Amino acid sequence: MRKKKLLYNIVSSLTYQVVLFVSGFIIPRFILRAYGSEVNGLVTSLTQFLGFISLLDLGVGAVVQSALYKPLSEGNMQRVSEIVNYSKKFFRTVASLFLIYIVGLCIIYPSQIKSNFNPTYIVSLIVIISISLYAQYFFGIANQLLLNADQRLYVQNIINTITVILNTVLSVIFILMGGSIHIVKLTTSCVFLLRPLLLSAFVKKFYKIDRNIKASGEVVDQKWSGLAQHCASVVMNNTDVFVLTIFASLTDVSIYSVYHLVVIGVRQFVQAFTNGFNALFGNIYAKKEKELLDKTFNSYESLLNYLVVSVFTVTSIMIVPFVSIYTKGVDDVDYTYPLFGILMAIGQALFCLRLPYNTMIVAAGHYKQTQKSAMIEMLINIVLSIVLVFKYGLIGVAIGTIAAIIYRTLYFVYYLSRNIMKRSIKPFIVHIAVDVIFILVAVFASRVISTEPETYSQWMIVAIQKSVIVFVVGLIINVLFFKSDYIYILNKFIRRKNNSHSY
Repeated sequence: MRKKKLLYNIVSSLTYQVVLFVSGFIIPRFILRAYGSEVNGLVTSLTQFLGFISLLDLGVGAVVQSALYKPLSEGNMQRVSEIVNYSKKFFRTVASLFLIYIVGLCIIYPSQIKSNFNPTYIVSLIVIISISLYAQYFFGIANQLLLNADQRLYVQNIINTITVILNTVLSVIFILMGGSIHIVKLTTSCVFLLRPLLLSAFVKKFYKIDRNIKASGEVVDQKWSGLAQHCASVVMNNTDVFVLTIFASLTDVSIYSVYHLVVIGVRQFVQAFTNGFNALFGNIYAKKEKELLDKTFNSYESLLNYLVVSVFTVTSIMIVPFVSIYTKGVDDVDYTYPLFGILMAIGQALFCLRLPYNTMIVAAGHYKQTQKSAMIEMLINIVLSIVLVFKYGLIGVAIGTIAAIIYRTLYFVYYLSRNIMKRSIKPFIVHIAVDVIFILVAVFASRVISTEPETYSQWMIVAIQKSVIVFVVGLIINVLFFKSDYIYILNKFIRRKNNSHSY
């Protein structure tokens, strides 16, 4: 059953990420053309600042999900009810704190940025964008965590896919009708209010959660240790825009947002393959199936390395040509920054390469043990980004992020080898060495194809041609070095196919 759920999660995640990826390009493009780079930068900045609300959950979300793995695998619904009820109460407190944060943002933000907008314009936009985030914390997060822990990520993926499509269609219609950015974002907030309501209805129907059960003892024993892990995640996702907003300009934020749009879309595509593995590894680890865990992890590590290096090699090659086409007709700012595009791709590739190690640490629930590394990563990112932004601007914040990711990736590898899986760090070193060889050969081989497309159709043709070259080169090199892992994956696939034919 868990294999079937994993398949559902991966397929639904991929579908959702494709829809989100397409929507993520369509709406900002219409905003850029209709309202200009400064409005686009303002919307991006406000969205990131409001994203800091997730800092208020103190990392409890991830810890709650880890705490649910064992009782769900045992069918202990009393314990599940205790954890779910606790998390709902906690996140309602977070929702109340969010209101205070919004008020503070409305007072401080307008006076701290360089822009041509009046305070009323900015404050009203803050309130509108915050609506859906408030509903998410008040109604939805506890239900999301329950479904994720039970390997039912596909439920919220389906709901999210439907709401993203609806939001994209309505947003484009209102932009074309000449509506203000406030009307467009109010539409988004109203559509996304459907998410927590639908999740709540699903949980009520399929889970026997006793709402009257109160927690006995410590429900989530590592909730404070989860704070450091969560801070790192929030900072990694928000520091760049925060630093650019305070120390640079909204036009720099707009440039950053366009490149970020591309690389984060690729990262989310990669993560769609990994979304189901947190719960899978958590289930296997809880049942102490060590041999299965080792084989599954090794094959997962090899396959993900191949996927990450392939897609981000193509991304680093094709990102600037795409941005040039995407921003054609937007004349208020020059969006051509080749080095910045490459650095952005490198940063997200490194983040994705550490996913196997992070996934296993989360599945094992080792929050307290690894919290110090999270704080160090956060400080590296903040300090380097602030120091470098004055001289190097966009390049500076990209370097700060890369340095922080490198540090914690190395820490994850070391910690996993010593404390959870008792495996050598040699496989990681070999993977990195093979990745370097792969990139050099792939980039050299792909140069036979021109990289100067002028239209989306030309760009698509070139991207497909280069992708074929890169993926084929990568597959040959990876199979040569990691033959046993690929044989294991192939055998699992053949066995599953034979089992499906036997019904």
